[in-house]
Amino acid sequence: MCPNAGDHGDGEQAEWLATAFTSLADRLNTAAPGASLKTEGVYNIMALSPFDSLVHFRLSPLCQLFDDEEFELFEYANDIDKYYGTG
Repeated sequence: MCPNAGDHGDGEQAEWLATAFTSLADRLNTAAPGASLKTEGVYNIMALSPFDSLVHFRLSPLCQLFDDEEFELFEYANDIDKYYGTG
């Protein structure tokens, strides 16, 4: 990343995660007591799922934790990052 880019978009993305991912974190924490996932942790799990799929040459079980609509929320979080930070 360009050193002059700074952390543009971090606040905007955090705001989106707090708005859109709170219910995801609640759902996963209910399903896995003690996980204590926060919205950023949910985002990171979603980001990891395609890599896990590629490494193992099969659909990752992580991908099955989320539905298509939830992946669209994830996609928008990445759009925010690109728009404010690297786009």
